[in-house]
Amino acid sequence: MGDLFGKKERRSIDKVKDFGTLVGAESHFSGTLKGKDNYAIYGSVEGDCDLSGALLLGPSGRWKGNITAAVVFIAGEVEGNITAREKLEIAPGARVKGNLSSVSIAIADGAVFEGEVKMAKAEQPIQYAERRGAAPAEGN
Repeated sequence: MGDLFGKKERRSIDKVKDFGTLVGAESHFSGTLKGKDNYAIYGSVEGDCDLSGALLLGPSGRWKGNITAAVVFIAGEVEGNITAREKLEIAPGARVKGNLSSVSIAIADGAVFEGEVKMAKAEQPIQYAERRGAAPAEGN
């Protein structure tokens, strides 16, 4: 899955080890999704979700409705608002028409986005070491 969002093991998507629920490319779901699992959607969904896990909308995925989850990765098309409690990533080629809200939002070059962005204040500061463009450590 790392190829959807850039170099493998550099994005949050690579840290999600198991997607317990899968909606295949030829499937259509209509209704409300709620749960604690991680969801991978490659088909189409019409409705809202409120998930405590991660949601991956693959390149062939289409979502019409509002998305709320802990972590959200979008590579397909969304028409609706997206709220990620921890992190929201939008991949190159993704198309989003709606408002975005999260503590951390990453929109890749090549993504199409129409809406407003609200960055909620993190309860705790998020610290990270920037590795892109950094010289390799000695001995590597």
